[in-house]
Amino acid sequence: MTLRRLKVWSREPMKRLRILAEIVDSVKGLKGGALASAVHAFTMSGDPHVRNLVERIMEQVAAPLYEQMRRWLIHGELTDDYGEFFVSSDETVPADRLWFDKYTLDFTMIPDFIGPELAAKVLLVGKSINFMKYCCKHPKALPGLGMKNYITCPLC
Repeated sequence: MTLRRLKVWSREPMKRLRILAEIVDSVKGLKGGALASAVHAFTMSGDPHVRNLVERIMEQVAAPLYEQMRRWLIHGELTDDYGEFFVSSDETVPADRLWFDKYTLDFTMIPDFIGPELAAKVLLVGKSINFMKYCCKHPKALPGLGMKNYITCPLC
């Protein structure tokens, strides 16, 4: 193998490594939706090689976010141990204030590709499911839920 051939063979991997280094530098200190937004910004590149590489990375970066959204939208479950999801919960809020104060949006964690309008709708759906589960004692709206751990709601 000659040095010239080695240089030709290493050209593409070196290009990918430079792109990856640039992405890593741009996401230092970020987490959750903010990290996903920073990585997603690289998909706007005009270089198809960069765009393809970043799209493959985005699949992995967005997977935990989509799983969190799935749990929230289908079951009303919010298990965000690291504060990375754009919906946050205040566990100190009493049940009678669930609708108004328990769940809020963390605007710093909303990914650019979701946006504030869609994030507000995601928040509303999860809040509605929780309201039905915990305040209205409505297990028929959510198949598979038992009647334990329900509280009464003065509005229902």
